[in-house]
Amino acid sequence: MKHALLYLIVFHIFLFTACRNTDVQEAGQQTQASSAAIAAIDSNSVPLPLVSGWLAPVQLTGVETSVSMEDYFSDVTKIDSITTSQGIRAQLGPDKKELILNIDGDLGFLSTLRFWAGGNHYDLLLKTPVTMPVTLRLRDLKYKSVRIKGEMNAWNPNEGVMVLKNGIWELGFQLNPGDYQYVFVVDGKEITDPKNPQKASNGSGGYNSLLSLKKAGKSGLPKLHSPRATGDVLQIGIDNPGAAFVFWENQLLETRKEGNIITVTLPREAATATSSSVRAFGQNENGVSNELLIPLEAGKVATEKTNKN
Repeated sequence: MKHALLYLIVFHIFLFTACRNTDVQEAGQQTQASSAAIAAIDSNSVPLPLVSGWLAPVQLTGVETSVSMEDYFSDVTKIDSITTSQGIRAQLGPDKKELILNIDGDLGFLSTLRFWAGGNHYDLLLKTPVTMPVTLRLRDLKYKSVRIKGEMNAWNPNEGVMVLKNGIWELGFQLNPGDYQYVFVVDGKEITDPKNPQKASNGSGGYNSLLSLKKAGKSGLPKLHSPRATGDVLQIGIDNPGAAFVFWENQLLETRKEGNIITVTLPREAATATSSSVRAFGQNENGVSNELLIPLEAGKVATEKTNKN
């Protein structure tokens, strides 16, 4: 009887221990599952891109340009900082919704801004107003005051005060290509430019002087063409070469130029992306090239490409 009772007690102890081990094992499995779930959540917590599609180039409108950041970024609060090119200043508003760009030096026809957000960066192309330096001059005949009024200063003589230097009155402007009517205001009297034979009717029976500034001919502008890729190396042909700006998605790539060939190395992500694209822009001393859009499929140049003049 005692043996039977002892056997029964041992059996219950064994059964209880087995159940406890099962409970611990199941609890351990749950802990491991929970850890795996957390790891999966963490691995999927990659920040979403702040930009959908291409960042459209910004056309600078003058010395100061205002840009709405909400037109470019889905969440402007994620922008950490901005890196600018030489000759441009950028000031982001307190709520990061407005960006003020100021030209404070010499810029080429094209330049870039880089936005930093959470360790990622996005590059934006800037297009500088295509202006030409022009100086108008008038020989002094003992004048007391000489001013210019015309289409280059909204016919406001107060914005056209000329300076006397070595017997010549002169004033400089930065002007876009086009036609500009103007007159000199000499001691309160309007006269046309005696050195400029071009005239235009002023609509009142008289004439204004006419200044004509022409764009550079297309023959002198750079032209991008014939992209081809070998592995991760992309080459683009360029006529009338100068500087080049090549973007994969919204990231500016480092370029190398040898003669009439521009070479860039595509990032590794281009090979794994089902579809992506490259945009290329060129400039030289005469102006800006066509825009070349190069679709990619798994890092290889697709058959279609778009030229924008």
